[in-house]
Amino acid sequence: MREKNSKLVLTFLSEDQAGGDWVEGEGNLSSIISVRAELARGDLRALYLGWLLCAQGGELADDELEPPVPAGLAQLSASLEALVEFLRIDTGLVDAAATTSPHLDHAKPKPAEVQDWLAKLPVAEKDDILARLIAGSDCGLANELVQRMKRGGDRNPGKVVPKRRTVAELRLGAGCRRAAPHRSREGRKGEGPARTRGRCRPRQVSRST
Repeated sequence: MREKNSKLVLTFLSEDQAGGDWVEGEGNLSSIISVRAELARGDLRALYLGWLLCAQGGELADDELEPPVPAGLAQLSASLEALVEFLRIDTGLVDAAATTSPHLDHAKPKPAEVQDWLAKLPVAEKDDILARLIAGSDCGLANELVQRMKRGGDRNPGKVVPKRRTVAELRLGAGCRRAAPHRSREGRKGEGPARTRGRCRPRQVSRST
């Protein structure tokens, strides 16, 4: 990750240590291009998948704790599924990580919660929001406000926060899930098509998103 012109540039890199042919991006970029828009909306699943890639590649210590697990990790969009395949992230590892991920619908703020949050904002901030809304020049305003609201505090203080797992625990969980017999290739109910298990053929890829 680097900063350029006040913007963050994220690079996702997958390499085969044994070597292999360079894989051209034609046909791949179009399938993952929506990841950028999802990130702009505040969807952090791609960042978590990037962390899983580092854990899979041995770049993290076994006792390192995972970052907060984003909602919807078991409900990956088509572009995120393509990113997992393109970067050759172990799908058993993704499945293991997703066991503590809330359902995506639970991440949407309710109108009453939005009203409570707005009531606590200073008048000057409310005026700024209204001015930007009326001007109509900020297409990302709604997403920005949702993220500000999420950072402002837990919308459900009584809920149990899942224990953060270590890299070693996630790897162990991935191994158990891969060993489970009779996993359907037609997909699990409510989760879309099943992801292909195992590693792809050796190759080296490098793309920025």
